[in-house]
Amino acid sequence: MGKAKRKGAFEYDKEWHQDSSASIVAKAAEQHLIYGKDVEQTIRNWPDKMDFMIRAKVPRSSKLIYVDDEGRQRQVENIMRYYISPEGGTLLKVMPPLKGKTDNRWFDVQKDQKVCCCNDITHATLPIDYGYYIREAEKLCLRSK
Repeated sequence: MGKAKRKGAFEYDKEWHQDSSASIVAKAAEQHLIYGKDVEQTIRNWPDKMDFMIRAKVPRSSKLIYVDDEGRQRQVENIMRYYISPEGGTLLKVMPPLKGKTDNRWFDVQKDQKVCCCNDITHATLPIDYGYYIREAEKLCLRSK
C-alpha cells in the first residue's frame, strides 16, 4: 500500500511557519477514511493534546481580546494558540474602523464556541470540548465522499 497523499483540509504535516490549527481533525478523518477507525474514539484517545490547538493571528493594527465567563476582558498576544473548551471564554478580534467610520470592528474568532487561551497545552487548565473536534472531523469525512 502506498503513502497517503494529503491535500487541502487533510494536510497536517506542515512546515513550522505554516498554520497547523486543530490538526486532530484531519488526523482523525484520515484514520477513519483509510483505516476505518471510529472518529470519536480516535479523538477522545488521541495522545498528543497539542494537536487540538488552534492559532489566531491578527495584524499589528488589530488586537485579540479574551473575555472570560465573568465578562472580564484582557488583551492577549496578536498570535495566540487556544483550544475549544466547554468552560472557557470568548476570543474576539478587534479591528480598526473602516475609512470614514469611527467605531472599531469586533468579530468572534470562534463563533458560538468557548475557548481556552494558552500557547502551550501543558498549561491548559480547562477540559477539551471533544464534541467540537468530533463534529469537525465528521464533516471532513462527509466532504470527502
